[in-house]
Amino acid sequence: MTERSFEIMREITSYLEQAAPVKRIRDSEFWNIAIWFLYAVFRELKDEASFTAMVDELKSSRESSEVLLLFCSFLLAHLGIDSM
Repeated sequence: MTERSFEIMREITSYLEQAAPVKRIRDSEFWNIAIWFLYAVFRELKDEASFTAMVDELKSSRESSEVLLLFCSFLLAHLGIDSM
């Protein structure tokens, strides 16, 4: 996990812990939920022609982090959410 990812997770977790009567949200629970969100968006968009065309850009990617960041960027673009 990168330092920036950990900081983002801590910021969201802190907000949730202040908003709800929870003593501590475990990191594994946070990542589990994040994966379900990512999967739900992927399932909704994976068969759209425009998404398939955008994913063709992944064929030239050589590093796993680059592939994952591009993939998430595509999902966010389809949802109309600007990535960081």
